[in-house]
Amino acid sequence: LFGCSLLARLRLRLARVEFVTLGLALGVLGFSLAMFTLGLLRLLYAPVFVLLPVGLAAFGTPWAWRHREAVLDTMRAARNAKLRPSAVAVGALGALGVLFIYLQILTPDVLSFDVRMYHYPLAQRYAFTHEVAATAEGFWMAAYPQLATYIYCWAFLAPLPLLFDRIGLCTHLELALFLATLAQIPVLVRKLVPKARAGASWALLFAFPAIFVYDSNLNGGADHVAAFFAIPIALSLWRAARYLDWRSALLFSALLSAAALTKYTAAIVVIPAGLAMLGAAVYRCARRRDRRTLLGLGVLIVVPLLLTTPHSLK
Repeated sequence: LFGCSLLARLRLRLARVEFVTLGLALGVLGFSLAMFTLGLLRLLYAPVFVLLPVGLAAFGTPWAWRHREAVLDTMRAARNAKLRPSAVAVGALGALGVLFIYLQILTPDVLSFDVRMYHYPLAQRYAFTHEVAATAEGFWMAAYPQLATYIYCWAFLAPLPLLFDRIGLCTHLELALFLATLAQIPVLVRKLVPKARAGASWALLFAFPAIFVYDSNLNGGADHVAAFFAIPIALSLWRAARYLDWRSALLFSALLSAAALTKYTAAIVVIPAGLAMLGAAVYRCARRRDRRTLLGLGVLIVVPLLLTTPHSLK
């Protein structure tokens, strides 16, 4: 609700599924930045576990109420959609793949080396000290991008008695973002091939079995959190490169910054997309030099510098 409410304020004309995809990505970025800000203010206490999501949901509730009919229409259309037998079969295989993924995360043994070294320890540290601050021992991994860590910090604020329970909540948060990533795939396919029947295309991810192997699976890290932003970046890049208005440029800049804030290896998405957008913007400015294109170029330069300060300030 929070992310969709923010996106609605940009007043972009978007298809419903595309709107939800981009709105959810903005919501995840906003949630992480809110946790970081609360950490700077030394306010990371147990009540934040309840008050933060409730507050963000309350912010987006007026938007949801105004557009309730559109939401209900979308739900009715999804319920009444006719499924082909082939799509049902492919979806069933995809659901089996999701089940195998889920069975892996039910044990803490799935946690990777990076997770044990800094993702979860830093999240637990922030929750225990109630703040995001420099480490006295100079722990250099604390200077890594930490968008996922701030999300996991929220789980460590939960009033749960066992560390096992909090770790389980962290892995289920990663699972939720992974499922959201699967839901994004048909949206991108329809964007690339408008006439395609893309409903079951999400299941094709499991045609690449590396997803079940250590360090590619869901292991509590930031890899799949970064992957969650890849398709929203592609969708916003398509729009921003085509129109180059400040609203589209702002959306693209925010999503690109979200990936950059997640992990260093997200550079394989951030750098090509950023350079492509910057090249398109410079080309448009060289040809048109009007206020709209110059403002769009300015947004592309300034906004990522501002939004990535949670990392650069370290």
